[in-house]
Amino acid sequence: MPICTRCLGAYAGWTIAILLFPLLRRGLQKGHRSLIGFLLSSALMLLDVLLQWLGFWEGSLSRLLTGGSFGFFLGLTVMGQIWRSPS
Repeated sequence: MPICTRCLGAYAGWTIAILLFPLLRRGLQKGHRSLIGFLLSSALMLLDVLLQWLGFWEGSLSRLLTGGSFGFFLGLTVMGQIWRSPS
């Protein structure tokens, strides 16, 4: 089954974030950094979608990078919330 480049980047970014979270969680103690990164990567991905839809460019690399950054920061944000939730 084929998968789009942006989704592949998001899945890869999510996986990398989960694997690196034990190393990065000390720097993410406040929780705002990953959320800000998530919001910025969401805005960049939305801008990329809009510019491609308007026909300014057509490229798989930008899809892979914006999807990857979105998935990475989403993974860090979710893992940070799971880590801080009371048991």
